[in-house]
Amino acid sequence: MLPLLRSSRASRTASRWFFSLSRSRFAKAASISGCSSCIVCSSGWFPTESQTDVLSQARRKRRPLAITTSGIVYPGAEKRLRTEQDGQAGAVARIKFPVNRMQLLLLLLACLSVLPTLRAIWLHVTIVASRSLYTSVDALPPRNVGVLLGTSKYLRDGRLNLFLEYRIRAAVDLYQAGRIRHILVSGDNAHRSYNEPETIRDELLKRGIPADRIHLDYAGFRTLDSMVRAKAVFGQDSFTVISQQFHVERAVFIARRLGIDAIGYTARDVDRWNGMRTKLREILARMAAMLDVYVLGTEPKFYGPPVPIPGE
Repeated sequence: MLPLLRSSRASRTASRWFFSLSRSRFAKAASISGCSSCIVCSSGWFPTESQTDVLSQARRKRRPLAITTSGIVYPGAEKRLRTEQDGQAGAVARIKFPVNRMQLLLLLLACLSVLPTLRAIWLHVTIVASRSLYTSVDALPPRNVGVLLGTSKYLRDGRLNLFLEYRIRAAVDLYQAGRIRHILVSGDNAHRSYNEPETIRDELLKRGIPADRIHLDYAGFRTLDSMVRAKAVFGQDSFTVISQQFHVERAVFIARRLGIDAIGYTARDVDRWNGMRTKLREILARMAAMLDVYVLGTEPKFYGPPVPIPGE
């Protein structure tokens, strides 16, 4: 027969929960001894008083149920549940991660202190270079050489790299307007299969730039290398840097801090979404530039013999 519960309220709660759970996908529980003379016991599961209390709380709080070896309980009630068979806790296996509030506080404070530092570094580079940047061809002072900073022609997904395309267009515009007389293409040539300077030279030739006005720097592995080598190897004390604004700012900053009279012409930028990854890398690049010029005194990877560009 149906065992009597100690309170009528618990009895009503258990009865309501049994019929509701029998229609639920969670109504799969381990069998607990009982009679088979009634519909409750014939189901193979009968809640104890403690289980009834747990189930009623789950219903009131609308918490998700979890199946255990001794019945159906909601997460968090494992310690309260006891089986009739062995008196052991029918706990749901859970992984607990220790939380140290002090460590979380220190991590939060560290993040809050890093953000202003990154902002200060970005602004410092921008301010130093701001007086030497130009966006108009007509306002740009003439220079003998324009240093075109290279990058890959294609993106990883095979699309044309608009950063490079816009830089090439800017260099052609400056040459045709008479603002520069020579173009020094500085890029990476670390592998035989990857040659930025020659790729850019081919594009310049297609657009009408004479071959004798194009000069290649194969060791422009970094922006710092390009700036230092333009003076040390190619003999230019003053020149125009051609790239997007974020890149020109860093290049002019490095050149100015190394005693080079460099000005910058900002090429057209890509839209914000496509250039997001590059802009994020620029944060780290500016940190590295600050360390290079103020702390480490970094030198170019290669110098090589002088290859002076003739002046006019």
